[in-house]
Amino acid sequence: MQNKKIYLILLCLGIVPFAYWLYKYINVDLWYDEVYSLKHFVLGDFEKTLLNYPLPNNHVFFNFTSQLISRLFSIRHLSQIAEHIYVLRLFQVLITLFTAYYSVQLVKRVFKVNYNLLVISVLFTTIPFMNFSLQLRGYNMSSFFLIMVVYHTWAFIEKRKNRDSVFIVISSVLLIYTIPSNIYMLGSLLIALVLFFIYHKKRYRSWSKAYFNPITLIVLGIIICTIFYLPILKNIIFNKFSSRDASSVFYSLGLIPKLFLAFLSKRYLLIILFIIGSWFIIRGSKKKEKQLFTLFLFLFLFPFILSFLHQKFPFQRVFVSLSPIFSVLITIPIIKLTQKIPNSSFTVFCTFIIPIYCASVFLNEMKNNDIEISDKLVNRGEIAQNIYLNYYLSDSFNQKETMKHLKSISGNKMVILYNQIDLPSTHLYLSMNKVNFINIHSKEKLEQIILENKTIFLLTSFKNQMLNELDKLNTVTSTVIMDKYPISNIIRISKK
Repeated sequence: MQNKKIYLILLCLGIVPFAYWLYKYINVDLWYDEVYSLKHFVLGDFEKTLLNYPLPNNHVFFNFTSQLISRLFSIRHLSQIAEHIYVLRLFQVLITLFTAYYSVQLVKRVFKVNYNLLVISVLFTTIPFMNFSLQLRGYNMSSFFLIMVVYHTWAFIEKRKNRDSVFIVISSVLLIYTIPSNIYMLGSLLIALVLFFIYHKKRYRSWSKAYFNPITLIVLGIIICTIFYLPILKNIIFNKFSSRDASSVFYSLGLIPKLFLAFLSKRYLLIILFIIGSWFIIRGSKKKEKQLFTLFLFLFLFPFILSFLHQKFPFQRVFVSLSPIFSVLITIPIIKLTQKIPNSSFTVFCTFIIPIYCASVFLNEMKNNDIEISDKLVNRGEIAQNIYLNYYLSDSFNQKETMKHLKSISGNKMVILYNQIDLPSTHLYLSMNKVNFINIHSKEKLEQIILENKTIFLLTSFKNQMLNELDKLNTVTSTVIMDKYPISNIIRISKK
């Protein structure tokens, strides 16, 4: 009975941060990349999704599933999706929950105790993972397929069931078919298995076959996925983004400390517990515990080494699929540490304190990130978009409300877009509100239009910079009508 209570409490504590994230972002407005992907790869025929790869925005398998969902619910226009965005985001919720499930099952394979649910608290308070958990792109799906292939690979090594072999192939195919750069992660798993195979072939010959079989299954998955990609393989390999050289020789290796801190998400207590728990694993753990701990450490680090050897320029978000790997890696030593505490009541107390601590830091970081994003944009003229900070998840971003307000005040006056950082979503929500607009890209053209019209409304992401420029025009007055959502400030400009 006590174990069931512990299980239930840990589950509830772990789910709370994700529940709050859902409440805040399940219906958040579409942003740049989402609008672009939906418009060009989802809302068309299947050929556009499967056989068209002009840019890496086409996360093929993810866009294929999005097209199926949009057809199932008969939301086949961009404006319809914008009004019912929660439909597509709910599918992301399911993917996120399955990722959490596989993370729990992996920890359970190390420790046959109810404390394995601690990994949910770690995962659901990892800022990079949460940033992409509801996004309509393939990164969340990549996290799921990566943790899935790792789980079934280890399950197959232990039990050698045919069901696991099938899932290894399927998850390997879909991991790469979602985003090609996931080859860094799958390749790292493959190399880890090869090293385990070589080690066991020398030390425990009877065990070597257990590692050889999943190696062949993963290779088979890569071959099948390559066949799927054949019609667009040239564009995948030689597009302008995948062909970009690294900015420096050690760029990818330099990402390790940066992304480690991002995954840590200011939960510094976890690193202390991790170091102490790792010492216990190294000094006195069972063979399986050591092997799985070594595997996850390797899986977290080696993708960066493969990227370094490749010498290309991956975005930080390429590695966000390592979030569940990081969470399991951190959780295993912490559980090992709690098991070493002699007083069982104190063990339970510590186990409950950790998720409460993680949730508190997480909520505080959400607040701090929102403040930092707004400060960067308003006061420094900088756009926040990386694995940790994203403007479209801040309170600065509400395109639907902004354009609705603009419609109510603009009348028949001209609406100008200038220095707007998210044109695709701005275009979408202006069109939905039937607001005519003009894009202006040069300062000279903007000044000409201002001087030719009695009153215009200007949408810009850089309010302070724009007001300074307008002050130089002595013949006009400028009034900020709405700056509640600084991604799209509304400024009225009138002749004196």
